[in-house]
Amino acid sequence: WWTATATGCGSMPDLYRTIGVPGAGKTRWIQTQVAAWSQEFGYEPRDFVLTSLTRAAATVLRGRIDVPAENATTFHALAYRGLGKPPIAEVGALRKQWNEFCEKKGILDWSLEKEGNLDDDIYHERLAEFSPGQLLSMYTLWRVTGRTNRLLEETTSVFARYWEGFKKDTASIDFTDMLELGLQLERCPGNPSVLMCDEAQDFTPLMWRLALQWAQATNQTVFCGDPAQVLYAYAGATPYSLLTPIDGEHYRLLSRSYRLMPEIQQY
Repeated sequence: WWTATATGCGSMPDLYRTIGVPGAGKTRWIQTQVAAWSQEFGYEPRDFVLTSLTRAAATVLRGRIDVPAENATTFHALAYRGLGKPPIAEVGALRKQWNEFCEKKGILDWSLEKEGNLDDDIYHERLAEFSPGQLLSMYTLWRVTGRTNRLLEETTSVFARYWEGFKKDTASIDFTDMLELGLQLERCPGNPSVLMCDEAQDFTPLMWRLALQWAQATNQTVFCGDPAQVLYAYAGATPYSLLTPIDGEHYRLLSRSYRLMPEIQQY
């Protein structure tokens, strides 16, 4: 487990799946693995890209592991950088412009209540009936879960036509576009030898698809998380991808908690 074989680009990479209970030291394990692979393969800090669910969590990783600031970030922000940072439809003047359009049309649930923020990977509005952002949330959920839910597709079809037209007219993208358009990028931004994905239990199916695509151009890719700690199921996150074995992968379970009493962990 602890020794990986470095493979050249174009070959199948080494894939790692690490599951740890609360307080098992998942972040410390990532730190240890970075040090081990740096020594074994001669990797430099710029050869690692570390992603986590929020920028706060990414900052924790960067505080413990010596990598360039832009190499420890959220998954959306990473893809956004690779796309050249185009205007974002959910923020600033564009958000205001869209809301003014919705106000004139008298359609409250088409407007955007929440200001988009790259500090968090999961951008999601409310799902309450007839609330601002409802239709965008439903449309986002349809897209990040694989565009297979016919009810979501039919419910948001009219909204989607106007929303996609707005983005085209303003040459902007939304937060889901960062991932969908990111699929056009053959390599992970930063061209890392090692891609480490923390908090992978909160990845949506679309994020998994992109991460596995980028993994093909790395030597090692790590997915680390805890399926029992899913926070964003309402936004399309699912633990099943983290629980499903990947062909040829290495697997490790961090089963001892240094934070919880044994009785609580066993329960």
